[in-house]
Amino acid sequence: MKIAVIKKDYSDSGGGAERYARELCGGLAERGNEVFVLSQTFKSEDRKGIHHIRVPQKALRLSFSSTVNFHRNVRKIPDRGCYDISYSLSRTYPSDFHRVTESLHREWLTVGYPSYQRFNPRHSGIIALEEKIFKVENTKFVICNSNLTARQVVENYKFPEDRVKVIRNGVDHSEFSPPENGEKNELRKRLRIPDGKFVLLFAAADFRIKGLVNAIKALAVLPDSIKKNCVLIVAGSDNPWQYQKLAAENGLSGNLRFEGRVKKMRNYYASADILLYPALYEPFSNVCLEAMACGLPILTSKMNGASEIVIDGVNGYLVDNAAEEEKIASIIAKFAEMPPETRAKFAKNAFETSKGFSWERHIEEIIALFRSYLLLL
Repeated sequence: MKIAVIKKDYSDSGGGAERYARELCGGLAERGNEVFVLSQTFKSEDRKGIHHIRVPQKALRLSFSSTVNFHRNVRKIPDRGCYDISYSLSRTYPSDFHRVTESLHREWLTVGYPSYQRFNPRHSGIIALEEKIFKVENTKFVICNSNLTARQVVENYKFPEDRVKVIRNGVDHSEFSPPENGEKNELRKRLRIPDGKFVLLFAAADFRIKGLVNAIKALAVLPDSIKKNCVLIVAGSDNPWQYQKLAAENGLSGNLRFEGRVKKMRNYYASADILLYPALYEPFSNVCLEAMACGLPILTSKMNGASEIVIDGVNGYLVDNAAEEEKIASIIAKFAEMPPETRAKFAKNAFETSKGFSWERHIEEIIALFRSYLLLL
């Protein structure tokens, strides 16, 4: 198949959306398909079967959003009809398949901004674009990575439910794996984590959306006997200053470590006791799946689509939303006081859960969907 993959920015590095794009394109190309990436930036090594079609970065008049700019520019690319399949990973149309990679903007606007922001031209422009994307004349099928997002697409935009497909993300088990005997202690020494500490890990590119404020506030209400032994390691390249300030105001400066951007996340997953990820809203966090593949239980909110693979009290814990800081604190305290053998059961269960998710399975499901669609034409 000749497959057009539309993504605003494509890179071999970066966060969850970037990883998804490169795993997808690499997997499709390895199976003999010709992949054409339509993007405005392309930072990748040459790979057989993957070709770049440059989208101009021209800023257009009467546009307050780079998202809308990209949509308008990519529509001007010639020969868009010469592909067997068009698969959009960014907000644009028309396409055969559109994947909800980013949070639905209509949902995020209500969660992350005050009500008056709906009149902001940037937000209203993205909402208007979403409304057009989710029309069957513009998008034939929608692919979601969680039931949460699938339900939101149907409820917000009345998109036909039978045209919304849930295909879960995968994880690279050769890159993310549980620590071997004695490795956890060795990693802690290497990362300069003092002996006997209860280690929470927070990993994100965007600290606000993923709930770092709520994580810090939860630590602040921990019992002193637990708090004094806790360390929260924050991995990610977001600006830490306001979170450092919040930690200082709550007497937690000694409890937080900001590591910046981390290249080998597996070392951090494998050295921690629990992933603290109280997301405000997330279609499906790859971080949670990576953590589980490393045998790390997770504590997340039901506003994260990855919560759908968490069995509360078995391989992790769930709260309804990020604002339940006291409940988060009580879970942390309970888990920190558990004997090592009980926490080890959580770790084993988390790893077992992750076994059902691979990029190989994901790519095969995508290809099967593409082929069944072509048979209908």
